[in-house]
Amino acid sequence: MTIKQTFSPFFPLFDNSQTKLYTLFSNWLARTTCCSNIVGQSGSGSGTTKLSLPVITYLPALAISAVCARWRFLALASPRIWSQIRVETAPKGEAMSNMQSGFQSTLQLYLDRSADSPLLIDLQTPDGLDADDSDLSALPLLLDHTSRWQTFSYTGDFDLGSCEGFRRHPPFPNLEALNLRGCWSEIQTTDLDCFEHAPELRAVKTDYLEEDSHLPWTQLTSLDVSPRIGRDINLLHSCHDLTVLKLRDFWTTLGKNSTSLTRLESFTFVGSREERDSMLEDMFSRFTFPSLKELIIYSEDVYSGNLIWPLNALAL
Repeated sequence: MTIKQTFSPFFPLFDNSQTKLYTLFSNWLARTTCCSNIVGQSGSGSGTTKLSLPVITYLPALAISAVCARWRFLALASPRIWSQIRVETAPKGEAMSNMQSGFQSTLQLYLDRSADSPLLIDLQTPDGLDADDSDLSALPLLLDHTSRWQTFSYTGDFDLGSCEGFRRHPPFPNLEALNLRGCWSEIQTTDLDCFEHAPELRAVKTDYLEEDSHLPWTQLTSLDVSPRIGRDINLLHSCHDLTVLKLRDFWTTLGKNSTSLTRLESFTFVGSREERDSMLEDMFSRFTFPSLKELIIYSEDVYSGNLIWPLNALAL
């Protein structure tokens, strides 16, 4: 599919104004299947030979700017369409030198063209590889712009705190949302500590909850936690500003004291079929949600089939 075919239903709009064209680009980038610009390294012995999606899906901003002079002018004048970047790294030693150069130059191009726009960054490293086995050449480029990070998502297994740049815990003055998830192992305290200087951080999604970490938990308004092993949930007693909370059922204890999350409006609980009733009873006996407007309870257990809740499951 060509870019012209992608936008063909909207071509009558193009003669009206630059504003309509920019709106079209922005809306399409927001709704496309893969809305991030994917800047990835290719290993010498890996990689697909056939694209599963249209070319424009992978580097939409770059593709748009290559169509014609008018589109290029508009793309270069629209830094926001360059600011959503997904970086996929390759194992160390697999990235060929010519591809490595292209990878870094493409990433730098996007960072330059995004100008002063807030950055939405998604960093992914190969499953099961730590920092010693991964090519992290993209990190210095990204860390030069931490003042512009608005959202940061990381999926991988190396310790961010051991990487140069993250180790010094740089300031993230505009970071609002953070997503940290391990592949073969869970996120560590040192990963969370990297973001202690984030005064605007309000939303966190992670597979690790650690009360002793330096992450500013108490200022969060949204928390999504899915630990891989049992964890103590005592930290929640300090998160009084939460309005959105999502919990999985891998908890060894819900703490000794009851607490009231007075601002919580949406609560999601994901529980297994075997422990559903006991976990719910324990959960609702320890927490009260006086402002709750939305309650979502479901199971992700593939063997549970269709769950039928007993009539007294939510009895008041």
